[in-house]
Amino acid sequence: MSATTRQVPFLQGYVFPIEPKLDFQLDGNPSDWASGHPKGWGREHESFAIPANELIAEKREGYERENGTIDIESAVSGDAKLLAISTEGRTLIYDISSRELRQELPGVGKLYFRPAISTPSAEDGQANDTFVAPAYTLLSSAPVDEDFTGPSQSKLILWDLDKNGRLLDDFEEEVDSSVFAGRAIDSIAADLEGEHEWTRDFINSSTLQADFERALNKLASKRRTRHIAKFEEARTPDFGSSPFSAVGRTLLYLRNEDVEPAAVVWDLERGETKFVLRGHTHDITWAKSSSNGQHIATVSMDGTLRMYNGETGGFVWQTGDSSGPGWAAAFSHSSEVIVWSSSNDSGEHLVQLHRVIDGEIIENFPNPLGGRCTSYAWHPDDEKLALCAGREAFIWEFYRGFGPDGLSTVVQHFELKDQQPKTTVFVDSVHWLEEGKKLSLGMSEGTRLVWDCEANTKELFVRPHGKQQASSMAPLYRVKDGESNLYISVDGDFRVRFYHFSVDPHPSWWEPGSRQTKEVKTSKKAISETGKYVNITKPKQTKTDKQSEGTSARDAWLEKGAELWTAE
Repeated sequence: MSATTRQVPFLQGYVFPIEPKLDFQLDGNPSDWASGHPKGWGREHESFAIPANELIAEKREGYERENGTIDIESAVSGDAKLLAISTEGRTLIYDISSRELRQELPGVGKLYFRPAISTPSAEDGQANDTFVAPAYTLLSSAPVDEDFTGPSQSKLILWDLDKNGRLLDDFEEEVDSSVFAGRAIDSIAADLEGEHEWTRDFINSSTLQADFERALNKLASKRRTRHIAKFEEARTPDFGSSPFSAVGRTLLYLRNEDVEPAAVVWDLERGETKFVLRGHTHDITWAKSSSNGQHIATVSMDGTLRMYNGETGGFVWQTGDSSGPGWAAAFSHSSEVIVWSSSNDSGEHLVQLHRVIDGEIIENFPNPLGGRCTSYAWHPDDEKLALCAGREAFIWEFYRGFGPDGLSTVVQHFELKDQQPKTTVFVDSVHWLEEGKKLSLGMSEGTRLVWDCEANTKELFVRPHGKQQASSMAPLYRVKDGESNLYISVDGDFRVRFYHFSVDPHPSWWEPGSRQTKEVKTSKKAISETGKYVNITKPKQTKTDKQSEGTSARDAWLEKGAELWTAE
């Protein structure tokens, strides 16, 4: 999931609208705030800073002054034990439980963890008893040679990690580029001064040391990745679709060829191309295999969705031309239906539901959309679909299945209030949490909203007014921390925040008497394996906070409800 910096002047002046234009509701009652919400940044349980890359620290400083150019990508492993963050030319792997930095990798761009597998399949008698699968496999892009901070548009890398999140093949000592660069300069300084009149002061004031370090780091990166699986002329699909199959046996990536775009299915166990999917006449924007592995769908800027056989790669069916670009799609969990979006030549944004087996249109989304739809989330029961477009989010419910007797209706409609003319803040993503009990919305400027569908309450994690940061399309990650449930938020101010699920007894962040954020500096705890550490900060509870407990009957009711929900 990504966070891309936006224009600082806009973010400085933008105030997120706390009250929406249209709200979630149950039985005609609008949703209410969970106790302690909304929360501004600084009200988290704890947090730590994402360390800057010293070689390119000036880029982060420049981002504070003018238009940003730094991207932040993140992913959580399937077992919710590792957090991967990509920014400023490298990927950082953290152990979630200890908050410890376990590995730094020269990978950039979008990040995806491969679903866990136990052993290779025994298909065709090809099982290998000596095969040792890595505990984790992470997919990233390779950094471009000219600019170490940016992702390459033509190369993907698979990183094999052990159970602790460290590179599986990493037995080499890390090169201290600063020391070696200094030695190299010392060895030539006398000749440069004697033959070219380069004084030591001139050399020290130049970028020669930094240039040497950069060159050594690039070379060290190439050496460390010499045994890593790489895919040339490859990129991942857009709009958040994982390139891995549901069982982790294959990788689906995109390749732009001279004649036509193509989607390549790579067998991860055999290390070879399984088949190549062709047929689109314009760039492919989205691609994904169904959860049962029997189907693969692709969406293209040519305005069509194409369906293929997931076992053979054979073409099955294609939608009609929408007369505009196609955007994204999503298979239902049962793999029976697929929803997809496109735009037509009149500028209208369309969402359609098709039967996977033959492409028959089942439903057209009934509401007009204020923008293109690129994020979908099927509810675990497959009877509800969450989607978002522009400033709106919807829950589309289906009754009596998807056959001739089926019915559908929009049961929830949320819309942000447009506080400013021509605002660029939208609902960017939708995700279900807690087995469908909660729906999470990610806003493009960094705020995140979670609606509890049973209690009809909302949790809002707000980017403070004037905070310069990267807008985020990532959801809140849900993890277990001992006996506690936590949200993890990777934010564009280069901090990772942890929030408790439990009801916060403190007043909302805008109310009088709300606590001030205090950063508690903890001791630096070295990691036995890496010697690296992160600083964890926890907002300090004040006396005012403790006195605020139980001051409101509404808060007490919400606290009791949350306790009952947690107990379940």
